[in-house]
Amino acid sequence: MCIRDSREVMQAQVFRHAERYVSDDIRAAIRDYMKTIDFLYYKEGIHGTVSVLGRGPGNQRKTLMNNGKADAGNTGDMDTQVLLGQGPLFLHTAPEDVMVIGLGSGVTAGSVLRNSRVENLDILEISPEVVEASRFFNEENYDVLSDPRANLILADARNYLLASRKKYDVIISEPSHSWVTGVSNLFTREFLQQARNRLKEDGILVQWYHLYGVNRSSLKALMRSVSDVFPYYTLWNPSGGDLIIVSSNQPPQLDYQQLASFYENPGVKADLDRVKIHSLEELFHHLLMSSEETRGLLEGQQANTDEHPIVEFNAPKYLNTYTVQDNVYMLFQSLEGGQYSLPVTNLVEDRQDWVVAPYMGVQLRLGDDDSYLEPKWEVLRKAQVNEKDGEYRLLGGMRGEIILTKPWGDVVVHATMGKR
Repeated sequence: MCIRDSREVMQAQVFRHAERYVSDDIRAAIRDYMKTIDFLYYKEGIHGTVSVLGRGPGNQRKTLMNNGKADAGNTGDMDTQVLLGQGPLFLHTAPEDVMVIGLGSGVTAGSVLRNSRVENLDILEISPEVVEASRFFNEENYDVLSDPRANLILADARNYLLASRKKYDVIISEPSHSWVTGVSNLFTREFLQQARNRLKEDGILVQWYHLYGVNRSSLKALMRSVSDVFPYYTLWNPSGGDLIIVSSNQPPQLDYQQLASFYENPGVKADLDRVKIHSLEELFHHLLMSSEETRGLLEGQQANTDEHPIVEFNAPKYLNTYTVQDNVYMLFQSLEGGQYSLPVTNLVEDRQDWVVAPYMGVQLRLGDDDSYLEPKWEVLRKAQVNEKDGEYRLLGGMRGEIILTKPWGDVVVHATMGKR
């Protein structure tokens, strides 16, 4: 049996998953891998080679590939794709005009339009082939391109932002990975400045980034670029090695009680249900920290810019290195043994002899008197603990140990990064 055509080689992801093909007969290894997939779509275009691969019975598992690299899908990427669309909308009081940079599978754009408050969605996509490929995800993206509120724009994002004068409430940027030439300029300080110029006064920018395949200096360079342009931002971890940075010119307004109305929209609730987020509390589990906690981490760090594209040239060195745990530890390293305030108000509810902090799934039973200043928390819901030494997770889904204290004011979270 021979390899049928070059498209099989082009989509085999050899550059990222060389371990699959460590064999005396590399051609045989590629053939074995290709037996597990079907081509649902394949086309070579000016901006890249795009395909949709199907796996499993009836090709239920689908992946959109760009130049042999997985960019979207209906399985492992769903958490991130949905949260990119839903998360920023509940952080803005009136997200009427929204832009999504990068169509991909269309899931994020489809999630945006599940919110009835959105009146107009501009979708920027540079590749016509990606637009064609997104049709294979119509079930997952709610056939977003047929929605009358959706406006597809085939254009380069940087050029469009530079030429346009339209202002947006929310801009969501979800390009491909930062090491991809041509895409990497959507991770620079200059791009962030262009995006900021297209935001309304209370607008927010949402940017996807990855914690895997990049070392500490690359991640800090990107965050330094964000910090140089926006005075406020929060970091969210949708799942695994993905990071969402939500930036704004105004302090984030995260009032727990007011945000509860976010779930009154049945379309929003159903969309979040499919990624196992069934409440506002579970949504907050993905909040890692705010910009206040990263200031010291970024001191002296050079920003990722057009003239000094640190990430584009540095990140490829770590493509085959699992860097998630190290990057997460770096983010929380300065907090070890310390305390920091989450930017969420009205999070603690006092109920007679109980104090409830739903974000962390804990309750405190008060004693006969309230004279003690260091109450003991009863943990009702614990994060998974990894038994392997040297690994860390924090908050909802991240490994580690979380201790809550109540200084009779704003909620303070104490994150202990002790090794297991």
